[in-house]
Amino acid sequence: MTACTPNSDIELPSLRDATWLHDASLQRVLAVLADGGAARVAGGPVGNALMQRPVADIDIATTHLPERVMELATAAGCSVHPTGLSHGTVTVVAGDGERLVGDLAVQR
Repeated sequence: MTACTPNSDIELPSLRDATWLHDASLQRVLAVLADGGAARVAGGPVGNALMQRPVADIDIATTHLPERVMELATAAGCSVHPTGLSHGTVTVVAGDGERLVGDLAVQR
């Protein structure tokens, strides 16, 4: 088996300057989920941003169980909706109530 070596001629895309990634509501949710666990933006918004398409909502993968996500988010003053507990999904709305921060799914 040969090792995969990076091609220095290829410039990989970066989301470092993506404004949606620095959104105060999103950063608030990520900070709340950092309490005893980990959380990362995942899925559709990452793909959309890399393809330069609009990002409408945020998907977050977390190490917390859905019940813990609901506890943490509620304690932080976010609105929580158990949209798919049977498969580990909770919707959290933060900020002004107009901005859907995202669906949080337990990492498997």
